[in-house]
Amino acid sequence: MPSGQMRIKAYCLRWNLDHSLALRRTFAEPLRPYMCIDLTPWEEEEQSVLSETSRKAGHPVVFCQVVPPLELVAQADVHAVWIPMWDQAWAYPQAWWDRLPKSLRIIAFSQAVADRSEKAGLQTLSLRYYMDPNRIPHVSWPSARVLMYWNRTGLIGPKFLERLCSELEVDTLLFRSQIDPLMPREAAYSLPSRLGRTTVQEAPDPMDADQYLGLLAQASVFIAPRKREGVGLTFLEAMASGCAVLACDGPTMNEYIRHRHNGFLFRARAHHRSRRDLHHAFQYWLSRFGLGRPPGFRFALSEDQAWDEIRALDLPALGRAARHDHEEGYREWQRRIPEYARFMLDW
Repeated sequence: MPSGQMRIKAYCLRWNLDHSLALRRTFAEPLRPYMCIDLTPWEEEEQSVLSETSRKAGHPVVFCQVVPPLELVAQADVHAVWIPMWDQAWAYPQAWWDRLPKSLRIIAFSQAVADRSEKAGLQTLSLRYYMDPNRIPHVSWPSARVLMYWNRTGLIGPKFLERLCSELEVDTLLFRSQIDPLMPREAAYSLPSRLGRTTVQEAPDPMDADQYLGLLAQASVFIAPRKREGVGLTFLEAMASGCAVLACDGPTMNEYIRHRHNGFLFRARAHHRSRRDLHHAFQYWLSRFGLGRPPGFRFALSEDQAWDEIRALDLPALGRAARHDHEEGYREWQRRIPEYARFMLDW
């Protein structure tokens, strides 16, 4: 670490340190040449110590996903930066954002986050993270159609997956069944060894980062596994490799994927589309107020999709466009890192 660097205290969820690479890729690693970052799991009892330390040093304090304590942020001599992620921040309505202290600075890795922050009058730096495609194995087209799907959150169910494999004439399905922590058990399922003409290959669990990249290197088609993302390293790795990526039409996927140009966006489930959907939504909101049991689990995407469009997709063209966009995007990401550091340090 170069001498004379400012030391920054950055608080995050313990899960970010133990299980996720996103914070390291988008924050700790790119800013390492500009500052010394002390990543620390946030505990409520840290607040009194933090307030005193921040005042004395005059150094910024960063909150990564963790919502900063507002009584601390509101103090004029505390320099606070918040890096919210859309998969968490979507739940906060605009009225909540509007009440945040105007001294709080926001780093937005999603346009959806930036929109709420800017509307609230907060100083906002909007960034878009890209990976270096040259550091990721490249899909060689034409190749066997190998589809990879990690059922992290119950995005799609077995019937959806079987039909998709049939429409895309998939030779092999790489299926990882491990669901994310806190997801309901009903989201998990297993598959038989074949879905029609498609051979199913079950991925081992647990799996480290190198094993995961080895699995991704076999794929030519990839399903982004979540309905909403903070950044979305899994689908970005796939796009950078030249995979044809299919994803839910929501942030951040639809901020990187241009529909039918460098990927494909599935229709999100329409709210109150049918009497059954209305009943499900009504049960859900009753349960939120303790007035009944929550309804049964439903996969995030319904089978009501544009299957004719999916069948006609030029998968190699989607993959090539995705990799090309990442080559350009990575250069822009590198260009903006000094601005990222200045926004963090200059007050």
